[in-house]
Amino acid sequence: MRTTSFFLIGAKLLHFQHKWRELGVLNIVQEGVKPNWISKEAPKTLQTKSHFRQFKGTKLEMETYQKALQEEIDQGIVVEVGPNQIKYLNRTFIIPRKDKRLRKILDCRPINKQLKDIPFKAENINMVITLVEKGDWGVTIDIHNAYNHIMVHPSLQQYLGFAFQDRFYIYKGMPFGLKTAPAIFYRHLHPAIQYLRIRGIRLIVFYDDILIVCQDPIKLQDHTRIAIQILEEMGWTISKKSSLNPSQTIHYLGWIWNLKELTIQMPQDRRRSILHKVLKYSHLSRNHETVKIKRLAGIIGKLQYLKPQIQRAGLHLKVILKPFNKVVNQRGWHSLVRLTPKMNKNWTWWIAMIRNNQPTNFQILQPEVLLTTDASMRGWGATLLLHKNNQELMSAGKWKNKWRLTSSNQRELAAVFCALRRFANLFREEKIHSIHLRTDNTTTSFNINRKNSSNSLATLTDWTLRLAEQMQIQIKATYIPGIENQVADSLSRLNRAGDYQLNKTTYNSLIKQLKMKPTIDLFASKTNKLTRRYCTITQDQEATARDAFSIPWT
Repeated sequence: MRTTSFFLIGAKLLHFQHKWRELGVLNIVQEGVKPNWISKEAPKTLQTKSHFRQFKGTKLEMETYQKALQEEIDQGIVVEVGPNQIKYLNRTFIIPRKDKRLRKILDCRPINKQLKDIPFKAENINMVITLVEKGDWGVTIDIHNAYNHIMVHPSLQQYLGFAFQDRFYIYKGMPFGLKTAPAIFYRHLHPAIQYLRIRGIRLIVFYDDILIVCQDPIKLQDHTRIAIQILEEMGWTISKKSSLNPSQTIHYLGWIWNLKELTIQMPQDRRRSILHKVLKYSHLSRNHETVKIKRLAGIIGKLQYLKPQIQRAGLHLKVILKPFNKVVNQRGWHSLVRLTPKMNKNWTWWIAMIRNNQPTNFQILQPEVLLTTDASMRGWGATLLLHKNNQELMSAGKWKNKWRLTSSNQRELAAVFCALRRFANLFREEKIHSIHLRTDNTTTSFNINRKNSSNSLATLTDWTLRLAEQMQIQIKATYIPGIENQVADSLSRLNRAGDYQLNKTTYNSLIKQLKMKPTIDLFASKTNKLTRRYCTITQDQEATARDAFSIPWT
């Protein structure tokens, strides 16, 4: 194996072509990143817009820029050239990193407009949730300056020029900011990832961050060694920030993953940072302050990022998003928006959730019960099948005036909420933590699965999901055609038949002949009961139980 530290970062992969040839992917590394112009005229369009520009800033900014540029030169990422070797001069600037240091960035927006998109599907947080198993151990591998390892093809280098202090430079290693860079990087990293997965190594790759997991920490060390070996043999540089000691508490993608309990939680530094910002916006809302729309977009983005842990996040952003979207649509991104006290209820909710920072379990559980619901204009119905003993229960209810349900979507969602509440005691007694919900309403199924909804359904969706959270129940909803949902549908319409009852004279004659005396009327109401104790399907404080199927008959 060749020593990878001997080579500079810029286009470093080219020095390891023997390994790429061995894997049958030499063409990838030799092509690097080429210009995929949207048309033949695209290069000329860029050239006509090119004019001399170079970075200027404060004394501190100039010193920071000079230092960053020198690092890129020392690493072979950029090289100095004559002005005649550049066909387009790009603007450059510096931005703060997460660690507060400044990073030099090439403004690729003009050239990006002239490049075709390269579609690809990046791995994401859902891959972690799907791949990780309870009790796993994990390590993380970070590739240092990953993009810069990839060669910029000579036909593109001349369009990636920039100037500083009257000197000219071009990129030799692929820069950040190029819109095709993520897809090109993934194409270059994929052969190594495929090599490892074929060998049974479980890993997730999010750009240049790699998570490897295994049930056995000793075996994980072997997997890590194999992974580092193939990456270095292909020319990649492993960062010192990598966490290579097996652990069941992993920092990955900005989250703390507890692999022993399968929970996810935001780190304390992120928690403090976001909490500080939310407290600030709560204060601004109370005082009717105006803020730049881009600033509000920043906090919205940070809160949306918390969805994996705070699963009702989308529902509690609606009050903030409504004025935001209205202003953006009417006046654009450079306008102001007024914050109002009406938003404060939501800010308060966010403050409580972030302060609490309760870990969220992401384990995908096998359903323990099958809950099927339906709704009609008059009421709701539900059937519950317990998988462990194949017992089936039924329940139904009538809408009270307080519901004020104005659409079929609201009724169907309310039916789910009522069914969960009706069977709540049974769920606790049977220690049910996973429900397969079936509904013949696609909107209800979609809203529960994505944990979000339209404004008109937001309150009902929030009630339903909050109730499930309180009971520590995971719900997976699926749609079924109405023709397959006849039992729940019939239950939802029970009240339409009226309050029928046995003739009391006939009833008394029967029990006299049978020499028995019933102690409870299981299917009755306050007005037609035949015994002192009775069960009903409507809300009745005098009834022994609401729904005869919810109590034991023996």
